[in-house]
Amino acid sequence: MSKICLYFTHNNQTGASVSAIKTEQQYREALVLLTILEEENQLETRFAGGCVRDRYLNQLPKDFDIATVGHPQEVCRIFKQKGYRVIPTGIEHGTVSVIGKFGSYEITTLRQDIETDGRHATVRFGQSFEEDAARRDFTMNAMFEDRHGVIYDFFGGKQDLDRRQLQFVGNATERIREDYLRIMRLYRFWARMDCLPNEQTLTAVAEMGAGLARISQERITQELMGILAATSPEQALLHLFDSQIVKIFLPEAQRLTSEQLVRSQDSHERHLSRLALMLEQVHADEQLTQIAKRLKLSNKQHTKLGCLIGTSQFLASGSASSIETAEKMDLIDFCETAENGFFLKSVIPHWRCIEAIHTPLVRDFQLLEETQRSLRLAKIPIESKDVLIQLNLIPGPELGQALTQLKRSYRNGQWRSKDEGMRWLIEHRESMSR
Repeated sequence: MSKICLYFTHNNQTGASVSAIKTEQQYREALVLLTILEEENQLETRFAGGCVRDRYLNQLPKDFDIATVGHPQEVCRIFKQKGYRVIPTGIEHGTVSVIGKFGSYEITTLRQDIETDGRHATVRFGQSFEEDAARRDFTMNAMFEDRHGVIYDFFGGKQDLDRRQLQFVGNATERIREDYLRIMRLYRFWARMDCLPNEQTLTAVAEMGAGLARISQERITQELMGILAATSPEQALLHLFDSQIVKIFLPEAQRLTSEQLVRSQDSHERHLSRLALMLEQVHADEQLTQIAKRLKLSNKQHTKLGCLIGTSQFLASGSASSIETAEKMDLIDFCETAENGFFLKSVIPHWRCIEAIHTPLVRDFQLLEETQRSLRLAKIPIESKDVLIQLNLIPGPELGQALTQLKRSYRNGQWRSKDEGMRWLIEHRESMSR
């Protein structure tokens, strides 16, 4: 491998203890909100859904959602009087957000579904936690917990969690018909929680899959990214392909191998890495643009996806020299939507998913990037005006070619000072013009 100057050491910190402290702060702050509603205003209130599930599993909840018998206008009034900032995020459906010191907390009035159409529900406010639980998707998400730590489990959520089973509340077909997005949510929880749906549930999902065409693409893509970001998504992805459901929104997708899933695990953005692997047969920029538009990807996601696919295809082509690959790294580094460290944290792990024959090159690039990035990005000590004068050129393609060759020779260690570079330029002028 040719000698290349690459970049700085990347420090990788887990931040696990910081997350635990932040979660504890949010939990204690949420308890204060429950106390305000219950003790001061006599409104029965409990934690709801995912935070109850995660606490039961001794995992750190991402957020703390709250359910109450109080109506949204009443909840707004109570917390505004207490000096909290209150946002009516979904007040027509009973949800307001209360902004605290350590986080934002959604407080939702108990509800019943009056009418559903597969996408939206018409609701009325209720007073029963059991009736509210009955309208939720999975048993593990239909539990409540009061401020004393008592869990209210109306549909066997704890038992299903203990058995690692993923079950809809009630009849699977009816739950899906109420909201077809629950198909994608099932795959996401299957991948994330490593809980297995039963055969009846999987049959219902396969039969009802066409209903996803009625769901907005933004919501489907959000769930897909959650599936791809999971630690152990293999079985969920396998069924997603076997059932042909993936073809509804991503017909270009190809299956991921077990080896690819394992190797992509270390990527800082494994969801994008795995999506890129699913789309590695997409070679035209125009086709990728159409896919990104259809999936409603953000500009940043589109750019990063293009970097992952483009550079891996370049590497896998077998024609990638070390210098040319370094130039690909430049394009990524200077792309305004790919933040600092994207190459080291995301591209290099993605490259490991390609054929093993490229492993030595990938390993060498990682080592050099971790140690000498500043040298790779260093500006060569010759300016374009120096080249124009020395070679008697005018601005144009010939100047660009000369500057490219100068950068390559600099990275190869063929010269270091300005004088050395100018002598190299004169010596190689004839070969550059061929």
